[in-house]
Amino acid sequence: MIYRLLAISLLAFLLSACGGEGETGDHGHAHGADVSVTRWTDSLEVFVEYAPPAHAGSSTFIVHLTGTTNWSPVSEGVVVLYATGPDGTRTGAAAKEPLRAGVYSIPLRFRNEGRHELMLVYRGAHFTDSCRLPPVQVGAVAAEEGEEEEAALASHIAYSKEQQWSSDFASTPVQLRSLVSSISVTAEITALPGNLTEISAPVNGSIPAQEHATLPSPGSWIARGSRLATIAPDPGNVQGLAQIRAEYLDAKADHERVLRLHADGAVSDKRLENAKHRYDAARAGYALLRESDAWSSGDEDARLAIRAPVPGYLERVAFRPGQHVTAGQTLFVIVDPTRLMLLAHVPASHAAALDKLTDAWFRVEGFARSFRISELNGRLMARGSIVDPQTRTLRASFVFDNPGGVLAIGLFADAMLETGGEVEVPTVPREAVIDEADGVHAVYVQRGGETFERRDVRIGRRGERHVEILEGLQAGERVVVRGAQRVRLASMARSVPEHGHTH
Repeated sequence: MIYRLLAISLLAFLLSACGGEGETGDHGHAHGADVSVTRWTDSLEVFVEYAPPAHAGSSTFIVHLTGTTNWSPVSEGVVVLYATGPDGTRTGAAAKEPLRAGVYSIPLRFRNEGRHELMLVYRGAHFTDSCRLPPVQVGAVAAEEGEEEEAALASHIAYSKEQQWSSDFASTPVQLRSLVSSISVTAEITALPGNLTEISAPVNGSIPAQEHATLPSPGSWIARGSRLATIAPDPGNVQGLAQIRAEYLDAKADHERVLRLHADGAVSDKRLENAKHRYDAARAGYALLRESDAWSSGDEDARLAIRAPVPGYLERVAFRPGQHVTAGQTLFVIVDPTRLMLLAHVPASHAAALDKLTDAWFRVEGFARSFRISELNGRLMARGSIVDPQTRTLRASFVFDNPGGVLAIGLFADAMLETGGEVEVPTVPREAVIDEADGVHAVYVQRGGETFERRDVRIGRRGERHVEILEGLQAGERVVVRGAQRVRLASMARSVPEHGHTH
């Protein structure tokens, strides 16, 4: 019955044909070919067209072969078509090469009328494949009711093999696969605590313009201890800074002198201990100053060199040369993006599932691939226990390695938090599902070699690469994985080549 449906679809296709924009007249169906059939094997898509033979004799079969590994037309190899008649007699005919890439013409002779079983065999340089085709009735055929079927096919979309071969096209069957139960959430990529450092001005002062004609550029790598800028402290700060340094130098000199005297027995242990305490305190204060700022080489000018306390990428420069800054004002932001955090916002309705989290994966704009936490040396870092009163969500955070440093801090992500429990369900690749307005999801079903149908579907679990289909498809039906938008455009144009395939 399905073959009759496809035949009617093809007939409707022909009757409505008109020249397509940007197409030549050499693409379409041969006149009189009102039967078409499609079969898929592991290696080939076999699409055959022919006119039903009214009596014994030769009938031409046009065979379109598409490799299902690359979805390109088969350009070499021999195609043999065998027919086994009602008396058991077997005949065959072969095409040693295609008329053009993907298209073979095979004249097959039927010796008598009646039902003939068909078998197609392909022998190529790299593989051999075969498939059974629906039987052919040679001679008179009983009339069938077709008006209702033809009406049902009014929504079918025509998209020729030539159009498929010249574009990025592929289809795949609905298959049962195991998907893990998961929660769909929104998330964002943030810096790992401790991997983002803000460098602030330690004192009030100015950034001398003449000394900062060039500054480190955001995005550049900064080594630990690198000099980033110089501050000329305000006069009041100069005195204080100089006093810290002078105290340190005086305590250091006194400690060295007392050490020598103590070695000669000239001072007591108590005097040495006091000198050491004073020196240790002064050294600690001065060391703190040097660690945060470090004196510039021009110590006599009492200027401070701002140096990077950690290595990383310079995220931001928060001042202009010549600007006056105040103590505590942020000057630079340095980030180490080699390890990041995914901060997921989990709806409160899924709070109970947080204790079952096993893994997570996410997608971000600009990347075709997804990122799985466990594959990035990642782990669950924390589960939230407080519901945000504004968003009614809890937080779950994961830490992971930034693959090649390609992910930027601040990116938003669509994440799936896996909670375990695999279930075998009907699925299609994520790329096959078109997300339309108001939560409507659709796919394009390939009914035959050149006939398609738009189908609304209801989706369930979302895996990293596949989506569960709850309603709208049956196992074994084929959906368009690549090229769905082109099929959609073809449905809007409602046009097909005017003259049919040129064979």
